[in-house]
Amino acid sequence: MNRLLWLALTVPLVACGAAETPSSASEPPADPAVVVTSARWEAPVPVADAGERPFSRCSPFTTSLCRLFNPRTGPAVAVNARGQTVALWQRYEGDGYRLVGARLASGGTWSEAQGLTPETTVREQQVLIDARGNAVAQWLDSSGALTSFGSSAGGWSPPQAAPASEELAMDDAGAVHTVYTRWREGLFWSRLAPGGAWTGPVLLQGQGPESHPSIRDPQLALTRGGVAHAIWVREFQSSTRADEWNEVWSSRMRPGPSAWTEPTLLARFPRAVALSPGLTASDSGSLASYMLWEPAQSGRDGHTIMEQHQASAAPAWTAPSPVSEPMPPAPQVRNAALPVVAGSSSGSLTLAWTEVTYAPSEPSRYEIRARRFSAAQGTWEHAQLIESKQGYLHDLFELHVAASAAGNAVVLWIEQSAMDFGHRMWASVFVPGTGWSAPQALRDASLMSEPALAMDGSGNAIVMWSEPEGDRTRIWSARLAAATAVR
Repeated sequence: MNRLLWLALTVPLVACGAAETPSSASEPPADPAVVVTSARWEAPVPVADAGERPFSRCSPFTTSLCRLFNPRTGPAVAVNARGQTVALWQRYEGDGYRLVGARLASGGTWSEAQGLTPETTVREQQVLIDARGNAVAQWLDSSGALTSFGSSAGGWSPPQAAPASEELAMDDAGAVHTVYTRWREGLFWSRLAPGGAWTGPVLLQGQGPESHPSIRDPQLALTRGGVAHAIWVREFQSSTRADEWNEVWSSRMRPGPSAWTEPTLLARFPRAVALSPGLTASDSGSLASYMLWEPAQSGRDGHTIMEQHQASAAPAWTAPSPVSEPMPPAPQVRNAALPVVAGSSSGSLTLAWTEVTYAPSEPSRYEIRARRFSAAQGTWEHAQLIESKQGYLHDLFELHVAASAAGNAVVLWIEQSAMDFGHRMWASVFVPGTGWSAPQALRDASLMSEPALAMDGSGNAIVMWSEPEGDRTRIWSARLAAATAVR
């Protein structure tokens, strides 16, 4: 399962016409040539009301009514290099949840939330933003996948049909790229120009014969100029488990509208290995690509996270190497899990993951570790311990990571208390020359949605979430303010 993290607005769509067409492509503004010297979290602030919490039966065995908290209210957020921010969430409006969005103004105040669609069956909303503040929203509803453009000047275009894909990327000129699979057909790429329509699908690799080998987990990265690069997994199944395996393939888009290279085989593994590939791109047009997988240790119930990367546009990939901590001596077991990775436009990577260590007759501990890959040096720095507590992995969840071109990074997670079942959101911040900060509690709540995290090019970050407040639900945000110096 892909855990990456990755990544609209005013004037109600139902009552208005098309939004202003996003500005045409031109040379995007350069990211600030700065490095972060310090960073601090500002106090959380309320963003918007997400509607009344609806009544429902407490259980099938009682007539009592309870007010329910729906995680669909959880926001999606996108930030460009200049700090322009757009967010989507769902608001309960009496007869159902509807998709709304807002934009963060330069003065630090949020615009009024406006609707994007009258549908109440929306799920899996996503939002992206380009270098000029134009945005694109995509979601699924009862009719399939839909896309809408949001101009930086305000307003949304009428929704149009889109490929059903969780893997979207937007270049600085505002074009949206996606890769997706079709059952018994293969892996495809499509592109959406600003104010235009989706191009016809371009086949990257066919599936088959029949339904095997199947294709899954396609990942996509873009350079600033809009050159795309993709990797994906092919699963080979058979009647004999020993004869099954996985392969990882790659392709790169040449200059031109749809000129993709022939797929290249990167690696082959036993099918028992749980693969989770990912990509990130640099400003210069080179690619820092990575794959994560968790091969079980022979004869032991544990996993180690491995990676390999491509630090330039050349086709050579590094050999697989472990990035998580080595397995301790028996009978202890260290189980690495839930890896998340963020790439910056400079090509550097920040990897975070959890590790649970346990042994017979001893209490287990869960830890959060992070490790950074330097694009300039082409090497991984030493892993750093961020958190270590007695408990179980299910006490800690929703691990997120974000990184900036200015060199800092954030690891964010939610911890559930075993005493009162409340939730606490924690964060640790990496600052160049200083290292990782001690975990800081950002928020306590009885319930929380999954947080959304994003960073701009100068190292400022924003995290958004929803939580109950009396009989209503409210959207909240907290901002990481970074101080910078010229490189």
